[in-house]
Amino acid sequence: MPISLKAILPKKSLVPPGSDIQRGIDRWLRDFANATVAEMQDYPPAQPWKSRPPRRGPRAGGRRTGNLGRMWGTSITYTRSSVTIVNRTRYAAYVQGPRDRRKGTPQTKVMRRRGWQSVQDVAPKLARRFRPVLLRRLRGLP
Repeated sequence: MPISLKAILPKKSLVPPGSDIQRGIDRWLRDFANATVAEMQDYPPAQPWKSRPPRRGPRAGGRRTGNLGRMWGTSITYTRSSVTIVNRTRYAAYVQGPRDRRKGTPQTKVMRRRGWQSVQDVAPKLARRFRPVLLRRLRGLP
């Protein structure tokens, strides 16, 4: 016989807005977002081109423009329990997007081999590092 489970959700938030706990969560989300942005802004070491670099345009001569790194953190949206960080660079998903195709436009294998981090790698790693801080804040400790 199959077992059916149904989540029981409270009608209103268990954490009242403006409480010390909510302020701790807000501070944690802000710290987590800033750490994520800083981590995503890191570029891997430059590698030589396998073919000739472009002769025209912003990448002429193989120069890095820095646009991808500068666009991290320009669009951050907070809710009471989440943070959304968007990089509006047209090619960001191909360079630092998720590895899993089901989670959006995936990072290309070429960029992964060239050492670019994926958001799918960075966010969980930082969440594990920030978890003890969140637990302290939920208990109302600094």
